[in-house]
Amino acid sequence: MFTERYRRHEYLVRCTVLRTCPASEAMMSLRSSDIAEAAPTSRERLHDLRGLLAVITSGSHMLGDSIAPDQRARIVEAIQDAAIRGSGIASELLATSFKPAPEERCELGTRIAKLRPLLQTLAGKRAMLRIDASVPPTFIRCRPARFDHILLELVSNARVATMEAGTITLRARRIGMRVWIFVADTGRGIAREELRRLLGSLHELPVGPHGGGVRQLRCFAREADARLRISSRPGSGTVVALALPVLPPDPAAPNS
Repeated sequence: MFTERYRRHEYLVRCTVLRTCPASEAMMSLRSSDIAEAAPTSRERLHDLRGLLAVITSGSHMLGDSIAPDQRARIVEAIQDAAIRGSGIASELLATSFKPAPEERCELGTRIAKLRPLLQTLAGKRAMLRIDASVPPTFIRCRPARFDHILLELVSNARVATMEAGTITLRARRIGMRVWIFVADTGRGIAREELRRLLGSLHELPVGPHGGGVRQLRCFAREADARLRISSRPGSGTVVALALPVLPPDPAAPNS
C-alpha cells in the first residue's frame, strides 16, 4: 500500500476547482491500483443500511419543527426513498446467494439530482449543504446503488464532523477524462496520524467513527477504477475527492 502527498499541480487543480486553498496539515492520496481487493461484504451493506436509517432519523426530527409545506413534502419524500432503498438492501442480505448488481452506464448529474432530497435531509439542521454538479452530460460506469450509498456515506460523515452552523459542499467538476467529485466540510478535521492509519492497510483500519466509512470508500474506488484523495486539518475540516473515469460517447445513444 502506498500513500503520497499531492503533487503540486494536482493540488493547485483541486484548490482551483474548490475555489479554496485549505492550509492542510495532512494530505494523502490513493490510486485504484493501490487499493487492496475487497468486494462489498454483508457487513458493509449493513453499513449502507445504517446510513439510510440516519436519513430517516434526521428527517423525522426535522418534521417536528415548524417548516414550510414544500419543505415538509421534500423531507417526507426523502424518508420514503430511504425506506425503499433500505428495504432493497435488507432483501439482498436475506437472499440465500448474494450476487453484486451489474455495473451500468450512469449520467452523473442525473444521479446526483435524484439523490438531492436524501442528501439535504441527511445534512439536517446541523449543516448547510451546498450541491454544485453543473457539469456537461458526463457518463460513468458504476453500480448505481453503491454510488448512491457512497455519496450518502460521505455526506453523513461530514455531518457528524461538522459543528452547528457548518457547511458541507458537494461539487462535481470534469477535468480531462475524469470527473472529480468533492465533498468538503468545515468540521473538526482529522489528525495526520489518524489519516495515515485510515489510508494504510485495508485490513488494519482502526475501529472508530471513520474506519467503516473509509473502507467502503476505498472498496468503491477500486471497483470504479477511481483515484481517491483525502486532505484534512484538525479544526479546519476535511476534503474527500474521487476522480472517476469518464466513459466515451455511446454510438448507440446519440444523446449520451
